[in-house]
Amino acid sequence: MARIAAKLVLASLRPSVLAQFYAYAMDSEIKPGLNNSHFLVVNTEGFEIQIYKPSQYRSWPKRGRALSLSLQALPSNQPVLTLNDWVRNLKSKGAKLITEVRLEFFGAEAWVADPEGNAFLLVVPDSKVEQI
Repeated sequence: MARIAAKLVLASLRPSVLAQFYAYAMDSEIKPGLNNSHFLVVNTEGFEIQIYKPSQYRSWPKRGRALSLSLQALPSNQPVLTLNDWVRNLKSKGAKLITEVRLEFFGAEAWVADPEGNAFLLVVPDSKVEQI
């Protein structure tokens, strides 16, 4: 069987703007895609988000949180403070907080919406908890 690469695709009304947002959120770079409405956001670990404008001949994809992007920071001794700083920085770029930052057994998490309203999860693991 051939090697399979897992990638995330995200439909966008303004793909270049959303690519800039996620490049900032993930401290990553933007690479050109197949055309001027397609961008790749790739981090140093090789994770890739393809952001594209759907064809005008297809219906718009439905939004939801059953399958979603999750961005995870490095573990922190103070995960709530670290996450609050991260959320504040993303809000300055157009994000909106959906749920309050909350402390869980593994660290801190919060649901956030990107500038186009797509929900994604931010996670900061607690450095005192063994991670998988």
